[in-house]
Amino acid sequence: AGVRTKIAVMCENPNIDPVGACIGEKGISFLDIGSLAIFCILIGIFEEFLCRGWILNEFVERYSSTRKQVILSIFLSSLIFGLIHISNIWVGGQSVIDTVGQIINATGIGVLLGAIYLRTKNIWAVAFLHGYWDFAIFLREINVIKECTEINVTLESKIITVISATIISLIFVIVGLYVFRKSKTKEIFYILYERVDNPKLCDKIDMIMGRNSVIMLFYKKEMTEWRKTRKKKTT
Repeated sequence: AGVRTKIAVMCENPNIDPVGACIGEKGISFLDIGSLAIFCILIGIFEEFLCRGWILNEFVERYSSTRKQVILSIFLSSLIFGLIHISNIWVGGQSVIDTVGQIINATGIGVLLGAIYLRTKNIWAVAFLHGYWDFAIFLREINVIKECTEINVTLESKIITVISATIISLIFVIVGLYVFRKSKTKEIFYILYERVDNPKLCDKIDMIMGRNSVIMLFYKKEMTEWRKTRKKKTT
């Protein structure tokens, strides 16, 4: 009962139906896809609250007083995030080479997510991005690799897997550093502190940013001068 969508795939294996092999009578249903999406969102929420919401914040609050130290905190928390996936060797029966590639990839995307989190202080945004990324990977593995094609794993393919993961990870790192570039954090400081004239709003922003944002670590001098100027205006 019900309606299913079929997708035509290219496959040389005569035992696999090229029409409907991925999503259809011989594949997975939309209910399965919905369940997978919810599962990935929950993974994103759990891992982001753990690695960014707790571990990264702990590194920043306890050990970071300069921009370089904050960036180091992002890398360290991302490395921990990547190493967490080593458990897939025992839990999911994943091969060592695939796990190494996953660790490299996860560390890179962790840098990007950490930079986005510290820029926005929105844990839900990075949790959604994390879940979406996992969903895309899982959907590809379930629908293409496991259901539609046969994979002959060779040493060459293993090497390509690690190299590809490294390249993708470097891209994530570069984008993450660009997101967290100093000029942009300075622009945020200017918008928040120099262009706000409402004293009550200034006090509220001062309290929120002073407690929760690492942007203030980069501009302590500017923030101190701004506070003194604002205090003179209000007295």
